[in-house]
Amino acid sequence: DAVSLRRHGIPGSVILIDSPWETAYNDFTVNEVQFSEPEKMFLRVKQLGFYVALWLTPFINRQNKADAPGIHEWASPNFGEAQAANHLVNGAGGRPQLVSWWKGQGARVDFTSTAAREWWKGQLNKTRHWGNGVVRAFKSDDGEGGWFQAGASFSDGSPLWKMRNRYSVEYLATMREYVETTLAATGACWHAPPSPAGSLSYVWAGDNEASFSPRNGLPTVLRAGQSAAASGIFLWGHDVGGYTGTASKELFMRWTQFGALSPLMHQFSMSNLGPWDYGEDGLTTYRTYARLHMSLFPYRYALCHEAALKGYPLLRPMALAFQSDARAADYTE
Repeated sequence: DAVSLRRHGIPGSVILIDSPWETAYNDFTVNEVQFSEPEKMFLRVKQLGFYVALWLTPFINRQNKADAPGIHEWASPNFGEAQAANHLVNGAGGRPQLVSWWKGQGARVDFTSTAAREWWKGQLNKTRHWGNGVVRAFKSDDGEGGWFQAGASFSDGSPLWKMRNRYSVEYLATMREYVETTLAATGACWHAPPSPAGSLSYVWAGDNEASFSPRNGLPTVLRAGQSAAASGIFLWGHDVGGYTGTASKELFMRWTQFGALSPLMHQFSMSNLGPWDYGEDGLTTYRTYARLHMSLFPYRYALCHEAALKGYPLLRPMALAFQSDARAADYTE
């Protein structure tokens, strides 16, 4: 994709390597069955002018879902280390609380513990020198507190009811600390929902379907962006074309237009189709609007400063943008 983007004259700055890319989930070891020469790949991506974002979650697996060649089913190599140092959220008997999630079974890092936070940053730091520093962003998924079961025990003694919401805050704060300190604020955090109000990290809209459906298609993404803005989430983006299913050419082109005027323009889907797979007019449309998005960087950068200082989101609902116009309060489309 990195080569194709440059060959077709499409601007971009980050290549996301989503799940799966490791030998076991959240072991921070590149799967060399998928990527036979990872260092060479990272260097090539950097040569093409991109940075790399890596998907991750706060689960350390005791058992992995072998859903791609090169992924093993047994415990992630760092599970025993995290357990021995008490870096995981515990359950009954003081043992790690194991949760079945969509990539296997594991326990979550206890971000209420200072030692656990530092250990997690050490795990992140394994990526620091790949491709001469090409990894500068992380897509931090699965921060929901709803994964915890009754009896969950946290290092600082916080009750479970409080950690239902607080866990994502501590998780994202730890990710931000790593970016701001180890990466000297030259990287980015990219969070899947949930994200705390006032978050200055990028927040992703979720798994929308490739359709015009008012239930989970493009229309709902427009509303989600306005809702996020009204909730104090300033930097927000979505999967252009939808995540599940296969977008029609018309849908892809329409979604591209909205993506270009969103804080984050991100093209990603389970169909693994690129703009060049939608014919010459689809490719031309995407290239035109991607260039528009990049040309607006100075404008968005100024709005980011305003967001940090005054709290105004980049994408603004009509009622917020035109507060003296009573008609704006009823305008949602």
